[in-house]
Amino acid sequence: MLRRSSWPTFRWGTYSGFNRGRPIPPSSGESGNGLHGRASPPAYPALERGERLKWKPLGANWILEFWTVRERGGVLYGPDPKALIPPISPAEVRAAVRRVLAQDWLEWVATWQEPGWQTQAGEMRFVVETMCRALYTGRSGRLISKPKAVEWALEAWPQPWSGLVRQSQAWRAGGKVEPSVCAQVARLVGWTQQQLARGGLDVQGPTP
Repeated sequence: MLRRSSWPTFRWGTYSGFNRGRPIPPSSGESGNGLHGRASPPAYPALERGERLKWKPLGANWILEFWTVRERGGVLYGPDPKALIPPISPAEVRAAVRRVLAQDWLEWVATWQEPGWQTQAGEMRFVVETMCRALYTGRSGRLISKPKAVEWALEAWPQPWSGLVRQSQAWRAGGKVEPSVCAQVARLVGWTQQQLARGGLDVQGPTP
């Protein structure tokens, strides 16, 4: 089963240098302390619950992470993020969301029939809310919070998907969902991918 710790989320990495106006990560090594040595594909330092600090391959998420830092980040000390990170266009944000869905979430869809998912109501809610935000981003080219994305989906999405979103708000960690619900959540991921492939424009409704 694909563990939640490996699901696509916003993780913060350390980057240096620029490539055609875009920040790029440093190469990691596979010898010594992992910071020097033979170059390997771009990676970032990640610390996940119950695990040690390690390097992980850099995925499509980094565009979304940089957008969030640049457009929503607050300054505690030092320069404004806008002085460090070049503008990221809505088209780049949309493309990143499509890549994340194709690379990571469709992998999860192949696992939903495993018995463990039937007792993971909290994780099922996580999937539904993530799809709300993914489709909103595919339509608008910008990111918003999951609660805002859920509000938008409840008003804008057709049935049965808006009903599934409403139902998911009652799911809690440790709770149980029926296999038929898991199947519907898996179909939601596929529907979201189809909408994003069309530009995320089939869904109508107000923009938060």
